[in-house]
Amino acid sequence: MLRRALFAAFAAWTGVFAFAAETPATSTARKFVVGFDADFKPYGYKEGNEYRGFDLDLARAICARKGWEFVANPINWDSKDFELNSGSIDCIWNGFTMQGRENAYTWSRPYVDNSQVVMVKAGADIQKLGDLAGKRVGVQTDTPVWKALKAGGEQEALGRTFKDLVVMPNYNQAVQELAMGGVDAVALDVGVARAKMADKPGEFRLLPEVVMSETYGIGFKLGNTALRDEVEAELAVLATNGVMDKLAGAYGIEKKSLIFAKNQAKTKPAAPAARKFVVGFDADFKPYGYKEGNEYRGFDLDLARAICARKGWEFVANPINWDSKDFELNSGSIDCIWNGFTMQGRENAYTWSRPYVDNSQVVMVKAGADIQKLGDLAGKRVGVQTDTPVWKALKAGGEQEALGRTFKDLVVMPNYNQAVQELAMGGVDAVALDVGVARAKMADKPGEFRLLPEVVMSETYGIGFKLGNTALRDEVEAELAVLATNGVMDKLAGAYGIEKKSLIFTRGAEKEEAKAEPAASANTLPFVEMIKDLLGGLLVSLEIFFLTLVFALPLGFVVAFGRMAKNPIVSAVFQAYISIVRGTPLMLQILFVYFAPYYLFGASLAHYPRLVATILAFSLNYAAYFAEIYRGGILSIDYGQREAAKALGLDPVQTFFRIILPQTIKRVIPAVGNEVITLVKDTSLAFTIAVTEMFTIARQLSSAHTTMAPLIAAGVFYYLFNFVVAWTLSRVEKHYDYYR
Repeated sequence: MLRRALFAAFAAWTGVFAFAAETPATSTARKFVVGFDADFKPYGYKEGNEYRGFDLDLARAICARKGWEFVANPINWDSKDFELNSGSIDCIWNGFTMQGRENAYTWSRPYVDNSQVVMVKAGADIQKLGDLAGKRVGVQTDTPVWKALKAGGEQEALGRTFKDLVVMPNYNQAVQELAMGGVDAVALDVGVARAKMADKPGEFRLLPEVVMSETYGIGFKLGNTALRDEVEAELAVLATNGVMDKLAGAYGIEKKSLIFAKNQAKTKPAAPAARKFVVGFDADFKPYGYKEGNEYRGFDLDLARAICARKGWEFVANPINWDSKDFELNSGSIDCIWNGFTMQGRENAYTWSRPYVDNSQVVMVKAGADIQKLGDLAGKRVGVQTDTPVWKALKAGGEQEALGRTFKDLVVMPNYNQAVQELAMGGVDAVALDVGVARAKMADKPGEFRLLPEVVMSETYGIGFKLGNTALRDEVEAELAVLATNGVMDKLAGAYGIEKKSLIFTRGAEKEEAKAEPAASANTLPFVEMIKDLLGGLLVSLEIFFLTLVFALPLGFVVAFGRMAKNPIVSAVFQAYISIVRGTPLMLQILFVYFAPYYLFGASLAHYPRLVATILAFSLNYAAYFAEIYRGGILSIDYGQREAAKALGLDPVQTFFRIILPQTIKRVIPAVGNEVITLVKDTSLAFTIAVTEMFTIARQLSSAHTTMAPLIAAGVFYYLFNFVVAWTLSRVEKHYDYYR
């Protein structure tokens, strides 16, 4: 709580709130990219979806004063020098020890006097450094204390007394191993140690002696004195005006360790704790909400930031799975859904703000397509995002059902990014989507797409709050009206390519519609309709299941024989195939099989059905697993049986089919059965390329009707499916168990 209050206080002093409320994010602001280790609490770490820490908050305050855009870039600590020298980051600022690295960087003045200490479990029989003899001591890789304790270091003599100096990738793992008994002690920075002890009171303690003393500084690329001087000047200001002291207190860092802060005047008490305002959004919905680098951007998110700045709230951008948005909102994980959120068709499901954007649903096609109007979409494949108003309008029972019925196929995708990607590759002929999103996609790829002149339907965007939460709705709406009046909304819209005429607040209409609360939602899902829809998806799942077995079971023998081939080249090829398939996720393989023809050969996906790609990917994947099972079964047959068959005059082919194969089948049935049962559940991965199998339909129904019933029903169907498969396999095993 104190840390949040502190962030609100120092941001107000440095003017960041005023800047956020009055000035839209623009591409002209200079970026200041800080490289840091995201597992180094309290200096830099991840909390929820945001990066926090003493050093990162100092950097934020400096950026606010300078008008720079702050970018927190977590890095692999072993690669920090490559990141810095390549220009990917501007500095390394993360409890960065100067000792032992004096000539490797252009350093700021030291700002923290730090010591390296040893942390042990509270009940350990270790009281001083000498008691570490014969113990296992953990350290983080490439840290000064590791260099000091290893061979050739200034504390080599102490290190030689240890049973083992265990080098870990980060302090989190080291402390975790200490808690579990994997190591007896951990040597680390005193600031980090105190943070870990605060997280788990009473579990650890520090030895009274220090291993070595050190200081922290900011490391810049060798020779970059200009940037160093700018940052150092601002750091001195923060030390003088009390911001550094307050941040140190918030993160449990002792004031006496701050070199800049010594002998500074007392500062004012911290402000009250800032309230969190958590916005749920789809991170693939440019220009309203999306990820750029390590930060979330967008028209809606910047509006929310500006409102938080005016209210003194702490803004939290929480990307969500769009299918789970209602569960997130109703569980309290988010305060609102604010992300180009269409009101039409959802009027009774949320407490809505007044609409702020007048949006239309349009159709985007490739620039050279022979589609000029909506009527030309007859016989075409049209992509839409799941659980969107245009999808609901075009499907059976929707207001544009007549138009949807003319399509060859209405392809439901998990997000607009995939839909537009498939349009570019010929997987679909058109995409129905929001006009704002369409313009953003066209701006990203000029000349590749165009819009049809007719609109599918008109709609408006609002902010959706939990049903009944009028208090928060009214607070946010009042601030939104201010941003519409003072020009901030107009400026942000311009920055993100949104036409001013689409902003409802800026049209001069001051009247506010009556805000009668909606009645309870009647968005119920009839049981029979749900089962009917799920059974339709189950048929697709069954098709994937049986066709995969038809192709993968025999293909597995081919791969097994190739793997056992006497020719080393042939054997190596099949061994590599098995290794790649078993070493990469099936979801990735499905994407590769479907998109590879376009990326490798430039071939259109127009005549490449998704179901075919799915079955091909599944067959290639499962054939590799079956091959290893078959190979094990074949090699388990005693070689003497082959010799006996040869003595009886059987040739190799007869030997295999009459002697080896029957015994192999008997032995591999249990292992093959396990893979077959896994395949039942893996069919749900077909949603990756928009194949509407049972699980995809369950997710769509669950999201559209805000109920878990379809997911539970799908789970029952999967269980029954698996039960039948397992029973069948048990009967097969019993049939071949002819020795009992």
